[in-house]
Order: sequence, then structure tokens, then C-alpha cells
Amino acid sequence: MKPPTTFKHISSKNADYGAAEQYLTFEHDEFTMKPTLDGNGRLVIRDDYRISSLNCGEEDFAIACMRSNLKYGKNQKREDVKSHHYIISFDPRDAPDNGLTVDRAQALGEEFCKTHFPGHQALVCTHPDGHNQSGNIHVHIVINSLRIADAQGCRTTTLRGIKPKIKHFLLYVASLGFDDLKALEISDINSYLPVLADSYGNVGDSLSLLRSFGAYLSENSLCSLNLETIFTIKVPNRKKIHSGFDKDEVTAILNAPDRSTALGKRDYAIIMLAAHTGLRGVDVLTLRFSDIDWRLREIRLIQSKTSKPVMLPVPVAVLNAVAEYILEARPENTATDIIFLRSRPPYDPLKTWSAHSIIKHNAAKAGIAWQADERKGFHTMRRTLASRMLASDVSIDTIKEVLGHSSPDSTKPYISVELSGLKECPLTLESIPLGREELR
Repeated sequence: MKPPTTFKHISSKNADYGAAEQYLTFEHDEFTMKPTLDGNGRLVIRDDYRISSLNCGEEDFAIACMRSNLKYGKNQKREDVKSHHYIISFDPRDAPDNGLTVDRAQALGEEFCKTHFPGHQALVCTHPDGHNQSGNIHVHIVINSLRIADAQGCRTTTLRGIKPKIKHFLLYVASLGFDDLKALEISDINSYLPVLADSYGNVGDSLSLLRSFGAYLSENSLCSLNLETIFTIKVPNRKKIHSGFDKDEVTAILNAPDRSTALGKRDYAIIMLAAHTGLRGVDVLTLRFSDIDWRLREIRLIQSKTSKPVMLPVPVAVLNAVAEYILEARPENTATDIIFLRSRPPYDPLKTWSAHSIIKHNAAKAGIAWQADERKGFHTMRRTLASRMLASDVSIDTIKEVLGHSSPDSTKPYISVELSGLKECPLTLESIPLGREELR
């Protein structure tokens, strides 16, 4: 079956989750969006629809969402986006040509939801076109913006970051001669903080990770102190600014792959996507054929890190690089629809850490090297793109959308390396009176 005719996304700040279910199950004017009423002024239920909920247990979708939001303290502010509404509209010809039915479309919608929105409470509803009987079948997917799995635990990338911090803390405790944590005193924790600062540059981030470990210890009565509270310490925010690649470096890295080989065509396409879209490495390496709209020159996908949708315009040169890889270098007869694959058998999708290796390998070929503490790699392309956009007077809000950030605060570290703009920020000293004492 061919892809849906249209795919729409609507975000909502409405805290009434029941309104979504009412819209899906009762007739509405497709143009004014107002409910259709019968002669007695009552709502008219749709003639034909299928509806199901996911990750809601035995509760209604609205109740399950509100209960989870209260439990985890999320979506409590008026400006918070409470839900996302996706509409998949199939072509009328899918019914006669491909045997599409309302039941089949509902099953496809549920499968799509489980694949792209795992861990979200969701409502999936399918119905035929309601206003002109054109034969379109519409699948509506409404999800709570809160992802339960994120609220309950940590992502894999977060776990990779927290384990070294926990090990560092426990080794310190062992060095003090303690066999367990129940004998710890507050003075022991105070003496640990300078040790932590010497080992890790950003103490605030380290303490943030250790707080979750402290909560675990308290819940299981494994420590005499409430480390979750103790580790809530305000520390100076001394973030190191990590620079991006300059224009010449980006050009050199793009020119490094040998495009006469299949490996070179693949690496070139990946680097082009990194340099011109700002996508994260994991999203580039898991890019699927269905994520690219060749006609509109857009990429539409659900971000792996945030589970939020993003839609980006793609330059023709980038699409040409991807097309060249697909048509001339990608292994044939593979079962996966992920675009970028290993260049040697088995032709599986690339591991997510390969993104960093691809940039580092081709940068080395171009004569560009860096120290480990410079933290350069695939992510540097995101910083470089953000800096280039800022230098071109692109607004912070637009840069935020391109990078797929939910908050402008997440974007600020990416634009802090735009030196030409920073040079305009310092204030003069003219308003500060200076006397002889100050000049000595």
C-alpha cells in the first residue's frame, strides 16, 4: 500500500483531553469545526468509526492523561503543550486498489502509533470522510505530550551518563572506609563535592544525575541521609563553550569522502544531511524512505531524543546526495526501509555511534583533528548550522524549530559560538565613574 495522501500535525494547549474524544466520536462541521446538532439540539454521533486507546490501562484516555500529568507534575502550566493530534488521510483509491477498509486503516493507525509514539497515552480513531462522502478514510492519533517511560525512568543516553557518576560516588564512599551508605554523615558529602568538581567540569549536571540515585537510595532505605535533597545545591553555572566547525572545515569534511565508492557516497550523503539540516546523528542514521517528501523537498520525522515531530526543508543538493546513494550505492533487496546501511555484509542499519565515527574519520582525512575535551563530532554540525543561521539574522525561534528543541534555553548553547554577534554585546565603561583609587 502506498503512503498516506496527507499527514497533518496539530499541537494543543487545551487541558480538556475529553474534547479530543468528543470531536472524534461525534459529527462536526469539517470547515467550522463546530459540533453538528440534531433537531433537539443534541450532539450527533458519527455513523461509522473505530476507536481504541493505548497505554491507558482500564481508564478512559482523558482520565488516564490527567492522572499521569498530576502524578508526575507535568502539563500543569497554561503554556504547556498538552497533546499532539496527528491526522493521516488516505487516498480514496486505496479502497478499490488496495482493499483499504476502516478496520484495516484503524489497524495501521494503531501500528503507526506503537512504532512512533511508544510510551505515550494515545487515542486512535478512524472514520470515513464526514462532509463530502469522497471516500477518504482518516486516521486520527491523539497523544498525551507526556511520555510515561520518560517520567518513570531514564533514556538510554541518560543511563550512560549516570553510571560513571554513581561509580565515582561509590568509590569515594569506599575510600572513606564505609561498607554501606547508612553510616554516611553530612560532612562526608560536603567533602565529596570538591572531589566531584575536580573530576567533572559541570558539577551542576553531575549533581542532577546523582539526585535520581539519591531518590532511589531513600526509597529503598539504603542511606541514612536524604541525598536527593542534599544534592540539590546551587553551583556556579560555568559551562564550557564548544566551538563549531568553520566554513572551510565543513567544506573540507564534505570533500573528504571518495564518492567513486559506495562507502564514500553514503558518508557524503550523511555529512550533507548533518551540515544542512541540523538533524541529530541518531535521526540521520535511522532516516526512512517514508520520512522524505521528495516533491515538497522536506523531511518529516519523529525525533528519537524528544519523541516530538519535526519538519525541515531540505536543499536540492542534499536530496541529490541522498538519491545518489540510494540509486547507485545502497545494497539492494534489503528488508529494512532505513536508508543508510552498512557498506559490507551484513547490510544492516548503522549503529547510532557510527555518526560520530563518520565525521571524525572524514575530518581526519581532511587534516582536521581535535582533542577529546573539545567534544567535536557529528553534534558539532548542529552547532555550526545554528551559528551560521544566527549570523544570517535568523530568529532564535526559527533556529529552535530547526534544531527540534522544545525550549529556547536548549538552543542557547548552540548559538554561543557566533563570535561576530557576541562582539556586539559588551557594554562600554563610560557610565562607570572612575577615581584615583580605582586607577591605582
